[in-house]
Amino acid sequence: MTAPVALSKSNTSIAMTAPVAAQQVGDTYRISFMMPSKYTLSTLPNPNNTNISFVEIPPKKYYVWRFS
Repeated sequence: MTAPVALSKSNTSIAMTAPVAAQQVGDTYRISFMMPSKYTLSTLPNPNNTNISFVEIPPKKYYVWRFS
């Protein structure tokens, strides 16, 4: 996913980076994506929708299987 997220204060954009994960939670889905490391929870733009929230997830190790 490479669509930018706009910051209204500075009129700049943040490119969302892969991976993007979707998890079904009841009748809804939880979508997770990573933000560039130069941003923190306090420097990300405020969501304009109450259903959107930012949370910091502790580091994890993942296995990646590359295929064509």
